Amino acid sequence: MAGVAAAGVVLGHWLTYVLAIPEGRVRSQVLIRAGHSYWLFAVQAAVALGIVAVGSLVFRHLRSLTEGVPAGEERFSRVALRLAWLQVAGFTAMEAAERILSGASVGGMFQHHLFLIGLLIQVLVACGGAFVLLLLSRAAARLAAALHGTPHARAPARARWFERLVDLRPRVLAGAAGLRSPPSL
Repeated sequence: MAGVAAAGVVLGHWLTYVLAIPEGRVRSQVLIRAGHSYWLFAVQAAVALGIVAVGSLVFRHLRSLTEGVPAGEERFSRVALRLAWLQVAGFTAMEAAERILSGASVGGMFQHHLFLIGLLIQVLVACGGAFVLLLLSRAAARLAAALHGTPHARAPARARWFERLVDLRPRVLAGAAGLRSPPSL
């Protein structure tokens, strides 16, 4: 959860500045003044944390099968709410730290629309992250079940209509070998 939230904070932070300040040159000047010199490191850390989050999710499902304890399925609303709280807190801390380290006023982040747009985008990104996290969780559960050979793994789809047709063919052919008479008038 923390890895997905950290990646979501970075993604939401980037989207906030792109949507709030569409002019590239102006956005670059604002980012430099607000202390974003660390940005490349933040993106790399977010990617690494996202990969760790997916790996730990798969590992959790594999471990649940070997230990016999089900991993459990969470509801979308619960995951989205937890991610939203983490991301809003992370975004707020990130914006405050950027201003403190660059010498800008922390109160300045409330003087324009960037912070409010950022909070809204963090909630939207959290909803998307929850959706992706639940999809990955289901995929990891199926992968773990397939690797472990449990009955929860889906059997290959079979064409039942074809099997019925194959069963019907010998009976139809056997009936044709009987006595026939001419049609009655």
